[in-house]
Amino acid sequence: MLSKDHSPSNLARWWANTKEMPLVLRLLCQGGMIVSPIFIVLLLVPFIDWDINGRPMSYIEIWTSGAGLSICAFLVLVMVGTWGLAARNAKSRWVLVLAPLAPCAVLLLPWRSQFATESLAIGTVTQLILGAAVIYICLFHLKIVRKYFERRT
Repeated sequence: MLSKDHSPSNLARWWANTKEMPLVLRLLCQGGMIVSPIFIVLLLVPFIDWDINGRPMSYIEIWTSGAGLSICAFLVLVMVGTWGLAARNAKSRWVLVLAPLAPCAVLLLPWRSQFATESLAIGTVTQLILGAAVIYICLFHLKIVRKYFERRT
């Protein structure tokens, strides 16, 4: 049973809120709202193999290498952040800023796999930091996005 804040009527209202977003933000937000939960489920299905960085990986390899947990962390943050944007929760912007950094944080955990070593290359980390910076600028400094959060439904 859904709580009062997550009732079907609220979920429909939050989806309707996305129609008031600037076009590009709306497309990205709606995509994150739909695709991230689907990918989380697919990531948990044991008979699906993945291709990560051009390398085929089995279900076991994904989860033992740290790739599964890092991808899952990213997807969960995207899902929470995009649904939060739709609910006009201004704090959810921070979740989306942190989303690109989550895989790095997970890969810094004690295991050291080949995947973690490759993924934590300075170029990759730099790109993720720049991505987080661009997300921050867009969600916190664009006037049209700030106006969206000022309107209440």
